[in-house]
Amino acid sequence: GNWTNDGVAAAGSGGGTVIFRGTSLQTIAGSTTTVFDSVRIDNSSGISIGGTSSSIAVTGDWTNNAFANNPSGTVTFSGTAAQAIRGTTASTFTNLTISNSSTGVTLSKPTTVSGALGLTQGKLTTDATNILILTSAATSDTGKTTSYVNRPMRKQALSSGTFTFPVGKDTAWRRITLSNI
Repeated sequence: GNWTNDGVAAAGSGGGTVIFRGTSLQTIAGSTTTVFDSVRIDNSSGISIGGTSSSIAVTGDWTNNAFANNPSGTVTFSGTAAQAIRGTTASTFTNLTISNSSTGVTLSKPTTVSGALGLTQGKLTTDATNILILTSAATSDTGKTTSYVNRPMRKQALSSGTFTFPVGKDTAWRRITLSNI
């Protein structure tokens, strides 16, 4: 079924995992941001984020085992310990924000952002196999010394204009700007 939060909800708090199962699209909706510890998607049709807040926060891990979902809205990783995006299926987010006060978030599967990438706090660590991909329409802030994409990322079809890759390696933030390609 669907998940609606019109008050205060901290789902799976204390180390629990909320599992989305089924065969039809499940919606997370409500008038306020729902905070999940860990999320696991075992639903073959995926999830959608709707409602007036159109956002969820994840303080644990995101595990996608079933659907290359593109949940509308914003998913914010706001943990106080290391977090991961993993599973058997690559994930696609409309808007993804990294706001982790510890070491950040590590990709264990390729991950795509089609809307906006926000880098508030903590690194988003990738590697050549588990890379971050921004679609041609996706945007990103430029990062900062405390929050950037740690290692490789890819931007699809930059045909004109300017794009700044918010990248670095280990402890060095070294953004790269490309113009008029």
